[in-house]
Amino acid sequence: MLGAAHDERPPEILLVEDDSGVRRSILMLLKAHGLSAKAYGSGASLAQDALARAARLLIADWQMPDMNGIEVLASLRATGWAGAGLMLTGYYDAIVAAKARQEGFQEVLPKPVLDHELIGTVTRLLSEQRAKVAEQQKPG
Repeated sequence: MLGAAHDERPPEILLVEDDSGVRRSILMLLKAHGLSAKAYGSGASLAQDALARAARLLIADWQMPDMNGIEVLASLRATGWAGAGLMLTGYYDAIVAAKARQEGFQEVLPKPVLDHELIGTVTRLLSEQRAKVAEQQKPG
């Protein structure tokens, strides 16, 4: 599995995509922009990775054989994970986007997604997450 090397440092981004070509392409794009990411071919494989809970951002495909993107996010949330969510879908429409946002995704992008649009969205969501964490760590 690409991105599954035993790196001790937790990834900042989790990518769950069942299409190996799309997964590899997105992972290479993220890493080319200096982002720490780990890719999974299914929601089940992500659920088995203890290091995943330290990530700040989930990028998940909408339609996958074992779990859809909303179920992947819900499984992370059930563990107390509070990161941001970005859904990618080849079946984009207003109903899918609204449901994804209702279920906790901050953004929904249609596939194929343009590289600059994906990197811009990822960068913004990570920045927002870092600010949120910094705010929570301020002495009250």
